[in-house]
Amino acid sequence: MSHYHTDETPTPPVDPVPAPEVEAPAPKPAPAKRKPAVKKQVKKTATKAKVAAKKTAVKAKGAAKKTVAKAKKTVAKVKKTVKTKVKPVKKPIKAAKKTAKKAAR
Repeated sequence: MSHYHTDETPTPPVDPVPAPEVEAPAPKPAPAKRKPAVKKQVKKTATKAKVAAKKTAVKAKGAAKKTVAKAKKTVAKVKKTVKTKVKPVKKPIKAAKKTAKKAAR
């Protein structure tokens, strides 16, 4: 049968019969036992927390390493400065007495 055959009178479009309205059944109350879902949620949350903690730990470790490195550099600088700028006192007790006398004036 050809799609373009036009001898037949076209059938008037039929309105779809409205389906008799059936009240939707009331949603069933949720079952009392929802433990597996809760467990799953808890597990998810715990995993998220673990991952976050790990990230924080890694960051902290990096920060600590940086801080230690900075401190080491500072110590080295101070040591260098002490070596070059502060002249060793040959007779510390005598020098201390002198300073005390100066301070007392």
